[in-house]
Amino acid sequence: MHHGLIEGKTVDRITALLQKAHLPVQAPREMNYDAFIKHMMRDKKVLSGQLRLVLPTAIGQAQVVADIPYQRLADVIDAG
Repeated sequence: MHHGLIEGKTVDRITALLQKAHLPVQAPREMNYDAFIKHMMRDKKVLSGQLRLVLPTAIGQAQVVADIPYQRLADVIDAG
């Protein structure tokens, strides 16, 4: 929703499905931006030092996004 790729009602539905499956829908409180980036940069989707994220666009659909500014990531992570 923060990147404008998915509707709010779809986010709500995905959240409800994850909760029903007893899966986490919130990040650990002790993780801050620096901790997230440290772990995210180890991901296999990082290509030539550029972080790429797989973001949902609908139920069962996703898009690889590589052009997210780090400040935008920080804002989303800080929003929790």
